[in-house]
Amino acid sequence: MSTNVGDDQAMREAQRDYLDFLDDDQDQGVYQSKVREMISDNKGRLVVNINDLRRRNEARAAQLMSNAFEELLAFQRALKDFVASVDATYAKQYEEFFVALEGSFGTKHVTPRTLTARLLGSMDEENNPLETEFGLSVYKDHQTITVQEMPEKAPAGQLPRSVDIILDNDLVDLVKPGDRVQAIGTYRCLPGKKGGFTSGTFRTIMIACHVKPMSKEVSPNFSGDDVAKIRNFSRTRSLVSCGRRDDRPLVFIFSGSLTPPSCS
Repeated sequence: MSTNVGDDQAMREAQRDYLDFLDDDQDQGVYQSKVREMISDNKGRLVVNINDLRRRNEARAAQLMSNAFEELLAFQRALKDFVASVDATYAKQYEEFFVALEGSFGTKHVTPRTLTARLLGSMDEENNPLETEFGLSVYKDHQTITVQEMPEKAPAGQLPRSVDIILDNDLVDLVKPGDRVQAIGTYRCLPGKKGGFTSGTFRTIMIACHVKPMSKEVSPNFSGDDVAKIRNFSRTRSLVSCGRRDDRPLVFIFSGSLTPPSCS
């Protein structure tokens, strides 16, 4: 009983933190605007950049990365509460709202080859039996896709690896065979079934919260201010001497061929 009370308290605390993050009127009002835009577009999924969450609440962002299943549930409940505060009528149109993540994921940005068991969610420590509560089940649109490692990124002489990804609700039919995609979600293991009974073997799948189509040719996205700074930097007489005046390493962003700087 004490464990359940503790879990409920942790869930409520996480929900409060996410609600504070969404209610950013005292900051820049970015997510207040995004929520209103989501409502005007008649959608139920909000795209959140995890870098923004790190800036506002680094501890909660770390929890989201390490305990994604429960944290996303709290985040989605907070989103529903926030939508209800903005437009109570619209909040009643959706049974639940969803959060899609993007941004920098560090060591958890992986390919089908580097997606390993260390990224699996936590197992149930109480050894509870796996049962289906038919009266409490909710049926929804879902789709299983198989994402394969890009052939040009597979090691020479080895076949590309793949992973199954489950899409549900509004993510269904967003992509088609042959598309290059980036998927963000929770890596889980599901029990296998034979004849209505679990087989004792578990297959690994990814439950996506966001899917983004990718172009084969990646083009840089520079703002007008970025272009002005690049042009100003290109007028520097010697890039090497500029680097010597600064102890920090230089990072170059370029397109086309790279030629060594002249030292004359």
